[in-house]
Amino acid sequence: MLALCFNIYQLVTKVCLHLSKQAVQGSILLLILLFSFNEANATSKRFNIPYRLLDQESGIRGKKVLDGLQDAKGFVWIGTANGLVRYDGSNFIFFTKEKDNLQSNNVMQLCEDAWGFIWVSYDIPGNTYGQVDLVDSRSFRNASFTKIFKGIAPFTEKDIHSISVNKSKEIFIVCRTGKIYLYKPTVGFRLLNKEPFDVNLLTSFYSYQNYATNDGIWIRNSFFLNKNGNIMRVNHPEDGYNFMHYEPDGSMRLIKTSGSNEGDIITVSTKGIVTRHPEDLKQYRDIRESFKQRWFFSATSVDAQSVLIENSGKGLYLKRNNEVITLFDSTECSSYGGISATAMFTDRTDKVWACTNVGLFIFKLAVVPFKTYLTSVDEFFHVPISNYQTRGIYADSLGNVYVNSTTGTYHFNENAAPIIPDRISDEMFTNQMQYRQGKLYFGYTHLYEYDVATKKRNTLFGSSYIKPIWALQKRKFGWWVGSQHGVSVYRNNEWGNIYNTAGDSLTDVMVNQFFKDRDKAWWIVTARGLYQMANDSIIKSHFNSTTKDPALHLPYDNINQVYQDQAGTFWMATNGGGLVKWDKNHHYKQYTVADGLSTNTLYAVLEDDRGYLWISSENGLMQFHKTQGVVHIYTTEDGLKTNEFNRLSYYKRNSDGRIYFGSVDGIMSFQPSQVAVPHTAQIPIQLISAIQVDNKEMKQYDRTAEIQKNGELLLTPQNNNLTLKLDVLDYEQRQHKFYYLIDKLHRNWVPVESENLTIADLPQGDYTLHIRARDNNGQLLKNELAIKLYVIPPFYKSYKFIFIMIIVLLVVVVASFYMVINLKRHRERMLLKIVDERTKELQLSLAQQEELVSEIHHRVKNNLQVISGLLQLQSLKLQDEDAKDALRESQNRVVSIAMIHQKLYQQDNANKVEFGIFVGELFEHVSALYESGRKTRLELDLPGLSFYTDIAIPMGLIMNELFTNSLKYATHTVTNPVITIEYQEHENTFDIIYFDNGSITQKQTAGDIQSGFGLNLVQKLAVQIGATLNKDYSKGMKYTLTLGKHLK
Repeated sequence: MLALCFNIYQLVTKVCLHLSKQAVQGSILLLILLFSFNEANATSKRFNIPYRLLDQESGIRGKKVLDGLQDAKGFVWIGTANGLVRYDGSNFIFFTKEKDNLQSNNVMQLCEDAWGFIWVSYDIPGNTYGQVDLVDSRSFRNASFTKIFKGIAPFTEKDIHSISVNKSKEIFIVCRTGKIYLYKPTVGFRLLNKEPFDVNLLTSFYSYQNYATNDGIWIRNSFFLNKNGNIMRVNHPEDGYNFMHYEPDGSMRLIKTSGSNEGDIITVSTKGIVTRHPEDLKQYRDIRESFKQRWFFSATSVDAQSVLIENSGKGLYLKRNNEVITLFDSTECSSYGGISATAMFTDRTDKVWACTNVGLFIFKLAVVPFKTYLTSVDEFFHVPISNYQTRGIYADSLGNVYVNSTTGTYHFNENAAPIIPDRISDEMFTNQMQYRQGKLYFGYTHLYEYDVATKKRNTLFGSSYIKPIWALQKRKFGWWVGSQHGVSVYRNNEWGNIYNTAGDSLTDVMVNQFFKDRDKAWWIVTARGLYQMANDSIIKSHFNSTTKDPALHLPYDNINQVYQDQAGTFWMATNGGGLVKWDKNHHYKQYTVADGLSTNTLYAVLEDDRGYLWISSENGLMQFHKTQGVVHIYTTEDGLKTNEFNRLSYYKRNSDGRIYFGSVDGIMSFQPSQVAVPHTAQIPIQLISAIQVDNKEMKQYDRTAEIQKNGELLLTPQNNNLTLKLDVLDYEQRQHKFYYLIDKLHRNWVPVESENLTIADLPQGDYTLHIRARDNNGQLLKNELAIKLYVIPPFYKSYKFIFIMIIVLLVVVVASFYMVINLKRHRERMLLKIVDERTKELQLSLAQQEELVSEIHHRVKNNLQVISGLLQLQSLKLQDEDAKDALRESQNRVVSIAMIHQKLYQQDNANKVEFGIFVGELFEHVSALYESGRKTRLELDLPGLSFYTDIAIPMGLIMNELFTNSLKYATHTVTNPVITIEYQEHENTFDIIYFDNGSITQKQTAGDIQSGFGLNLVQKLAVQIGATLNKDYSKGMKYTLTLGKHLK
């Protein structure tokens, strides 16, 4: 505006040369001063104050809003002339006399106590008694004061004149009887003043003239009653002082309206201490007279941090932190037909809510740290234009700023007052700007060199070959020039190209930046990835998203700008792929809107001296924390001229760290240290509605109140389909991003993709549903909404049913067990009886069989003895000695068999013969036949050896033959004849070794023993029983019978 005035001044001066120069120029200068004054007031605002109006068109039902508050859960309650309203930022819930049995629709005052009950008092014309309702903020149930406190309160509802609440949520009740009570839910009612106030005094003022503090309550802006019952009177208007407002410490601010020291401002504390504040007069400026004339209304927030001041409908102001801020001037108030304020409150995000006659205003105050230049509202051009896009930027330590734009190149000093830009060139320049040794380089179809000191511009070169110039880099040999069609090399007045190792030139690609990394390697940033240079003309490597080489892979190709930090990490602003972090090891991480970015189209990344990254984009400015990944977003609501920035338009001034970004509407500069990190208050996430669907009956049930009250919900498998509508009660108009996690089911947070969160088909069990959200700055809120979900099983799966079934099953099992045991025992008894009977029968049969076998053996033995006797009788008749010997030997064989049968029927076991005993008896019998005077000794070592009958008879015959041979041929030849029979056991066999110590002649051995009938019989009997026979006549007669162990 100043530049426009200056141009007008020059134009008019030239046209009016024929007039009196002094008169004309003086008038014009006066006009310029007036313009300057208005412009200064407009551009010197420290605050950006966007606002919204909730009125009848917004759905609030009527214009007149009388009071309001934000409850402990973050919901806003609004008192209107048409009823009570609860607001969650999107939806209104209405409470009226007709629908909800309120005592009136004309809500005058709202207070919240420590238990979450909203106290509602009414202004009912014509009524001389009070009416107060209490509404449960969780269940929405309401009842009158009388119904709740009947028999408890020491006064009646009709006695109530007004109610007030302090920061501790203690309720002060001013009664028409002159008594004032303090109410706390945990204590009850307590009378504060021993002596009642004058009734006429208490009932002749408006309720907003009371103000409660943690120490007591101010009455009628004139008296202070503390909790101990002490009353302090403050100066009255007749004393020359008018009330202004209350302070954060609970003191009252007054202004002197007459007499000496008129206009002085004082504060009176709750303890009566008076403090003068002469320096505060400048804060109030134009509204000071309104305070003096009492043409104002002021409302103080409960925490007294903010004061709303209304200047008789002509202006709306806010006092905060010793500064009076203009919310609406007289023009803006007039646009609404005049604004009359009734109350105000602040929420957890420091928004100011002003209750007025035209609706509820929501003001968002933000200190504006951003300066904007060359914008559409600062037009200073000779002809109107419609494009204010800026590109290349350079700024020096003296405040000089040089800017390329679509309307030319400009210079201005941002420290000057006023700021009047100089136009260096009126050509369109859309490229970056470079500064080298006092000279600026920029261009479009030509490259220009501009001497900052002499302000002269020279043309270095020009060629349609490179149109348009997009990026520049001065090199020792000449220039690298980037355009939308690749890279050109200007060397020795000749143009060339950059090539890869295969000899292909870098063409048909948009080049956005040249930069040198900390290892002094040069890089080219393009829309097809990054190119690392080997030298001035040869490309070393191409990093992109389509390569199959992992070492050269990038997650996104289209890159607008790259910044390398102190650690060597590349931060890439991409055109659609968000922010890419790429470290020295070629590990990357991609940040997108899912991580809190406002958009994935980023134009530039710069780092401030505190280590934060600042990112320009197509949707606002972002501050990014490199290690935490936290994003803060700044938009026009925070003081930006526009949300859309431009590529190739960024600069950081090294002298003080100031940052510049260009946009589609001028350039913006700021000092990062002066930009406050957006305050993330403990903003609650609230459940707006919870609809449960019964899948079986296909019905819907509203479970909102149940969850809000208890924080839990009981579900069954048939109706565990739940749809939750959520909101972050920060009362911003932007969409919030929610995330949820169900313990026992999820390990990571799951984004909510739609407007509502739907949970279905939960298995049986107990769960906790955790819900988080990002605020409007993209930051993950610290607060979390947790809802307990209990999915109970059907009755046949319930623990009670299962327990009963287990008990029943145990009873059945135990009963069955006892039945089986008893049945088994009965069967065992029956079996035992049968076994006993059968055993007796078997024993009897066995005894009979044994008796029969013994009898058989006895009869066989007797028969054999008869045969033996016959043989003996026969031998007596024979004269031939050989014949006698043959009969005698046959007799012995028969006797040996008979002896075995004798043993069988004489012993208990009729099947086996004790072999050692039998052999001894057999030897006695045989030796009696062959020895008379001389006696052969028998030595036996056959411990426990016994044989069954089928083995015992052949073994008896074998022993008989061996005894006969020894007694006939060997033992009579020695003095002390001995026959030894011993037993030797092996792994699977055993030996019976027969040995005598006699000696025999060669003739006897060959003729009588080896070919004799007896030895042949022995060998055949051994084969019969499966034994082997070994003979040894070297030292007597030695026979070894080897038998298997199974023959024993």
